[in-house]
Amino acid sequence: MNGLIEEFAMAIRQLRLKKLRTLLILLGIAIGVATVVAVVSFGEDLRINAIEEIQKSRDLTLIEVSPGLREDGLVLISDSKVEDIKEYGEVACPYVKDAYVSPSGSYFELFGVQG
Repeated sequence: MNGLIEEFAMAIRQLRLKKLRTLLILLGIAIGVATVVAVVSFGEDLRINAIEEIQKSRDLTLIEVSPGLREDGLVLISDSKVEDIKEYGEVACPYVKDAYVSPSGSYFELFGVQG
């Protein structure tokens, strides 16, 4: 315990003798802490602004509805299904993705926008 007190007293004496070094160390620590706080604050502000911009632009919401299969065959996307989707919110222009099988058995997909 005595050695610890002696080392602490010697450190205090050195700080008093070397005032310029002590001042520069304290100044460096203060600048370093302020820089870290500023960078973290700036990053958090950028994150909040990005989230707000994404929430403002509603065109990033996409609902994809694909045709399905039933026992009686392929279920296609009809105008009534598009109207059902419009009930969930404001739909400016639904993007229709549909699939067909021709009488010869070939499969093809149809993509389009309703006019």
